[in-house]
Amino acid sequence: MGLTRGQRFGILAAGSASVAAVVSKDILLSMFLASASPADDSQSTTEPTPELKEAIEAAVADTFGRRMATEEDYEIAAMGKLQMPKSHCTAQIAEIPGYFTVEEGTLLTTAAHCVFRGGHEDMEFITTYVNADGEEVEFKIANDENNPVQVWINPGYDRGPDDEKVSAEVRAEDTAIIFYPGVTVPTEIIPIKQRILAYHMAEYNRSVLSTFGASAAGFSADIPEGKSVDDECTTTQELNGGVVSTTCKINKGGSGSALLFRNMFDEIEGLAILSGVTVKDGEVNIGEDSFKSFYAPFYHYQLEGVDFLYKPEQCVSVNAEIGANLREHADIGSDIVFGGGLPDGDILKVRDTLVWERAEIDDPNVWLEVMETEDGRSGYIRSDLTMAVACP
Repeated sequence: MGLTRGQRFGILAAGSASVAAVVSKDILLSMFLASASPADDSQSTTEPTPELKEAIEAAVADTFGRRMATEEDYEIAAMGKLQMPKSHCTAQIAEIPGYFTVEEGTLLTTAAHCVFRGGHEDMEFITTYVNADGEEVEFKIANDENNPVQVWINPGYDRGPDDEKVSAEVRAEDTAIIFYPGVTVPTEIIPIKQRILAYHMAEYNRSVLSTFGASAAGFSADIPEGKSVDDECTTTQELNGGVVSTTCKINKGGSGSALLFRNMFDEIEGLAILSGVTVKDGEVNIGEDSFKSFYAPFYHYQLEGVDFLYKPEQCVSVNAEIGANLREHADIGSDIVFGGGLPDGDILKVRDTLVWERAEIDDPNVWLEVMETEDGRSGYIRSDLTMAVACP
């Protein structure tokens, strides 16, 4: 049974009259392991002092390279433990801008290697959130046999020659989406916006990594029962066709967690999904400078076969007096498609778009893919020369 944060601190306080600012990893680990068992009344009502809380949090951060989540992390309450009968991963309640579910329900994003073995009817998703009364409450999602869970596994995910084993190699397609029909999430839990990238927009995708600072959170196995957070990650700018390499200190058990960043609209977004971490001599080398964690992104073209998602038609109007060029590729230096420019006011059906707020940014490196013009041409158009409109 999962314990609330207050109960865990109660056990820590009962176990020792004082905690030094620096505590050995073995002692910290034994404390957190002890918290996996239900606390009795005397333990659960023990209220640690602010000094004790600060000492515990400082010791965890110093020892594990990341901090424990607190009540102030309400924006990532959507991240929870994805519990299977013999193991666990991390998943998050998600919103996918531009996509809708075929019926009311709740979406989770996670890693493909967490769910490809099946047994989805036995999965449980568990998180905690702070309600309007300031109380920490557990929220759990489980399968309903009358309205069963649905799972999409990225079709590009390669399970390797032995389907019963997960390949140790990190996969760029290691993504999955879980749909629980009929499940409603408490209003206090804010779904994480999952960014879906357009594969053809390589330059823009790389700019996302260079523009926004990243952070990570997950239920790593080295800190049992606790959600831990690394606020200061660095990332590479290599993205298209591969994984995002980061310094985020998330351990095994954190697989499936989202790489987080705050966008210019002050929203928490998920950029990619944790696929794996570096290993040295058979052990995760999380304490070494060479440690890396690897995240797999979602792309629009991958989601075309998701049975429980659909994407409505999206249209733009050319919004430039002199019209706009239709180019062969998403590149300002690309050749113009034969047939002349697109006149002002022309309505185009597009796909692989960014969220609509992005289409209004004056940036010539942001592109929309035009599916077909009235005269049968297709190509790419600069988003700053368009405006979103209803499809005719």
